[in-house]
Amino acid sequence: MPQEKIKVRPWCPFCGQKVGRATNAPARKMNEFPVGRCQCGAVYSCDATGHNIGAAIVETLVYACDDNADFAWELMPEDDYLTGRIENYDETNHQVIATKNIDGRAVRGVLYFVRLHTDAQEISRRIKEKKDQILENSVPSLRSEECVVIEPAPDVR
Repeated sequence: MPQEKIKVRPWCPFCGQKVGRATNAPARKMNEFPVGRCQCGAVYSCDATGHNIGAAIVETLVYACDDNADFAWELMPEDDYLTGRIENYDETNHQVIATKNIDGRAVRGVLYFVRLHTDAQEISRRIKEKKDQILENSVPSLRSEECVVIEPAPDVR
């Protein structure tokens, strides 16, 4: 089998474009998978072992909803979002390995993709904007209040 057919770069199952390596999200949380975003609007996460796909699905859906877990749990599969997955992904080399084995090492990684429908994307965006606006309006009021100045304790010799 030619080498080109064995190893290929990962692609988006929705648009077919090649996707970049998943990286840690800007707002890092515990037990988080590396995530990425395709140009078509789909988001994806990488489960390097292939054993935690359920957690990867949840992380990807929440990330697609701008980290709003409450909104993510309200969505219905197929009605509000589409899913896709690419198996046999090697995170080390950022390649999909057809033989499931590279240099004697098993390749079991999974890239899990979620693409919200346009309506769900718009609602998620509005919720995030509203939260940001409320936060922005509350911060100036906190700054204007009298602040107690705390001085360091004097050195005792």
